[in-house]
Amino acid sequence: MNFGLREVLAFCSLIFIAAPSFSAERQFYQGKNVNFVINFAAGGPTDIEGRIVARHLPKHIAGQPVIVPQNMAGAGGVTGSVAAHRS
Repeated sequence: MNFGLREVLAFCSLIFIAAPSFSAERQFYQGKNVNFVINFAAGGPTDIEGRIVARHLPKHIAGQPVIVPQNMAGAGGVTGSVAAHRS
């Protein structure tokens, strides 16, 4: 399909009109806790990196939720992966 300039401009103006209404909504994660599963034991390099990510992650999520890191060690990381899959 060939779209003319008129159709493209109409589509762009629709996006610019609708965009402010999306940002005006109440944030979904505002005031909520998010469990951040780290699938290895505490104190290791994966735990340290996971906690660094968990510390800076709320700045990048709308509503800035509280991130709660949880270690689920066992079976080479499979236990934490299964727990994250089930939740």
